[in-house]
Amino acid sequence: MLLDCYVKENLSNVALNLTFQLKQLNIFPSIGVCNSLLRSFLRSEQIDLAWNFLEEMQSQQFALNVSIITLFIHSYCIKGDFQGGWKLLMRMQQHGISADVVAYTTFIDSLCKMSLLKEAVSLMFKMIQFGISLDSVSVSSVIDGLCKVGKIDKAVSILEIFNIPPNIYVYNSFISKFCADGNMAAAFNIFHEMSELGFCADCFTYTAMMSGYCKIKEIDMACCFLGKIIKRGIEPSVTTYTTLVDCYCKSGEVDKAEYMFHKMISEGLVPDLVAYNTLMNGFGKHGCLHKAFGLLDMMKSAGLSPDNITYNTLIHSLMVRGFVTEAKDLLDELIRRGFSPDIVTFTSVAGGFTKKGNFKEAFLIWLYMNEQNIKPDVVMCNALVNGYCQAHRLEEANALYKEMVNVGLVPDLILYNTLIQGFCRAGDIDGACSFVDSMVKQSIVPNDVTYKALVLGYKLSHRTIRVDVPCRYNKL
Repeated sequence: MLLDCYVKENLSNVALNLTFQLKQLNIFPSIGVCNSLLRSFLRSEQIDLAWNFLEEMQSQQFALNVSIITLFIHSYCIKGDFQGGWKLLMRMQQHGISADVVAYTTFIDSLCKMSLLKEAVSLMFKMIQFGISLDSVSVSSVIDGLCKVGKIDKAVSILEIFNIPPNIYVYNSFISKFCADGNMAAAFNIFHEMSELGFCADCFTYTAMMSGYCKIKEIDMACCFLGKIIKRGIEPSVTTYTTLVDCYCKSGEVDKAEYMFHKMISEGLVPDLVAYNTLMNGFGKHGCLHKAFGLLDMMKSAGLSPDNITYNTLIHSLMVRGFVTEAKDLLDELIRRGFSPDIVTFTSVAGGFTKKGNFKEAFLIWLYMNEQNIKPDVVMCNALVNGYCQAHRLEEANALYKEMVNVGLVPDLILYNTLIQGFCRAGDIDGACSFVDSMVKQSIVPNDVTYKALVLGYKLSHRTIRVDVPCRYNKL
């Protein structure tokens, strides 16, 4: 009982130490507690420790069984080591253990979640060759995987080939895909068919339908399905309410989003990090900064730790409203607390400084990122380059471009157009055309923005170019 309590409290290492202390008293835990301890090690990715403990179990005359090996197969697959998982599946026979449908389904489900659907389908046929009867779970996993990548026809054919009666999980897979695509006519038809066949829609089904209607901006229909959930006595989930919160935020109805958020709480549901971040983003985009920071305090009071998305939302909201100094202060506070801001956070702050013309602070952020081994991306470089170009500081824009190339970043069309526009506005057509040459060498095709910038550049520089004369620019 004591060991089991340690395991349930995620104190697996303490439980392991206690196990070895008990062993000295010729006491060893039951098979159930041992399996729980194994699961705990594998869940925390301590696979070597799990193998060592398994050997200890065998030394205590615990026999290996298919369920224990399946735990290890699942662990390998979660890490993406399908080769290791497959070898273990095939070697079970050497230990006198017959792999069952659960072991194979575990492997198939992992393949599907990694979109390795060709391999998953192939394994299903191998199972039949090995004399293992497929069940609805294994087939449903493959159908769900096929639906998620849009291979609806293939999913239907698999259903027909293996002659597995549809279940609620299969129906949800089709409904979820059609809703994600905004094809609500098809989603509603399947929803109706499911009901006609006597399958009771669950919370996932209704939430998927609500999400689909929100996607096509039919909020009234989404609310109608929320009413159906409540009317049928199905308890809505946090995701159900978050779907409506997000939809109202995107439509600019922040008051209704806030109402739905508090409605969720009044129903006894505890908002998760996604729910808080969603409403916070809505507040930030519509200038309700006091409410956004109020949510941050509410999160902390509820015992939730803010993540990168939370702080990125707050920093971006401050930057958009012109509170650059406050955003930088928040970034400094995060760093002092040992929080690791990501590239999005730094890009927001650096971009805000460049818009304000404070290039010194922007460049200090660039240097700090390098010190922390955080590699700036093209988006951040574009923000800085754009600021330099707007301020007609072309030498610094060009220097930053060269530094960017030196660190291995590959400029994109947007960055090149930013530089070309900046040099053309300053009348430096030669400088602009040097970037055009670099674009062409990298096989980046110029677009209308490029051409319009060049036309403006030639106009400002009072130079002309004859299209009937071969020249360096005709490659465009």
